[in-house]
Amino acid sequence: MIASSALVLLPLLAQPSTFAAETTYESPIRAVLEGESRADVALWDLDRWREPLEALYARQSHAPLWFVDERLTPAGRTLVRQLQDVERRGLLVTDYDGPKLAELTAGLDFRPNATAAAIARLDVALSVNVARLASDLHQGRVDPEEVGYDLDVRRPAFDAVQVVTTLATAPDVIAALDALEPQFRHTRCSK
Repeated sequence: MIASSALVLLPLLAQPSTFAAETTYESPIRAVLEGESRADVALWDLDRWREPLEALYARQSHAPLWFVDERLTPAGRTLVRQLQDVERRGLLVTDYDGPKLAELTAGLDFRPNATAAAIARLDVALSVNVARLASDLHQGRVDPEEVGYDLDVRRPAFDAVQVVTTLATAPDVIAALDALEPQFRHTRCSK
């Protein structure tokens, strides 16, 4: 009898574990994007990024972009460092949540088994900050018309989904960020 029970269970034991697949990030990611769950950082411009990030996460089957097995990816680690050092790129550190994201992601290293909700909050917060940084590097922070200049300056097209995806998968994140900046000689000389 025991032997026949073991034979029945053997095929179940031979199947790959579905535990990781059962961890779903869809609900917590949607909750953060819809403003129903507060991120651990202030997402003051979430309305601007909601639609492209919803499309991006849907394309990724709502898997985190910046975490694998509850650990920040190498691209994610690099971007958190870059968000702390945006002044080197002529931007204001107060416009980004780099220091807070660094504190929160470092906490994960000491707190294994973070909840899906915690990972989702951090992942969306990083995605919003990365989209903001990429847009500011690519298009500039200020539209000249908004500050009283009637200049006929076309802002370059910006595809947040494509840019955030590129940064999340880039083997060299710093080079990918550099490529977003204007490629004028005076911009390179100012660094």
